[in-house]
Amino acid sequence: MSLEQAKTILELVRTSLECLAFIGAGAWAIYTFNALRQFARAKIEIASTEASLRKTEAEVARLAEQARIGALIHFDLSVTTYKVPDYSGLCLNVTLDISNDGIRNAELRYEEDGPLLVYSVAVRPDSTLEYVRVATSYVVSATNPQAKSRRVIVRGGGRQRVDFLVPVPAAGLYLLVFTVPVSAREREINAEFNIKANTRWNARKYVLAT
Repeated sequence: MSLEQAKTILELVRTSLECLAFIGAGAWAIYTFNALRQFARAKIEIASTEASLRKTEAEVARLAEQARIGALIHFDLSVTTYKVPDYSGLCLNVTLDISNDGIRNAELRYEEDGPLLVYSVAVRPDSTLEYVRVATSYVVSATNPQAKSRRVIVRGGGRQRVDFLVPVPAAGLYLLVFTVPVSAREREINAEFNIKANTRWNARKYVLAT
């Protein structure tokens, strides 16, 4: 082999090696590009998953807060006394304003005898009080005053008004008690979130009927 032939072979080898190096560099660049793109996609997916988790956690927290707040019922009892012809006693016109400052609707379902209890109050010589139930009143139906209304629903953020007309035997001091059980649904939610709450909605008011 002549010197010239050896140079040609060496040149071919060098060129081949350069081509291989160029190809390798290109392949590495393509691999790196794909790897970076997959990494970026993975970061986006992770960020999306984290955002979804945060949204879910926020929703769970909102539902828990809603359950904690639930129905916040407030009662306001007001009474007007009437003297009715041909009746020796008095009649108490009792107006109950119900407001719900909570989120959920509240169902107040009346028991059979009626939700309003009326007690006469006597003061004994030793300054203790004696209570005697003298009346129980139900809510009349809006479409038929001879029939009983069974419930009232107070929407979240809303108000309702309920009226009673209660005959009492004589003038004197009386205690009015409005009481209804908390709904089964409300108790279930309280139990689910381990919330300790009363089992009845109650309102009381003393009134001097004259």
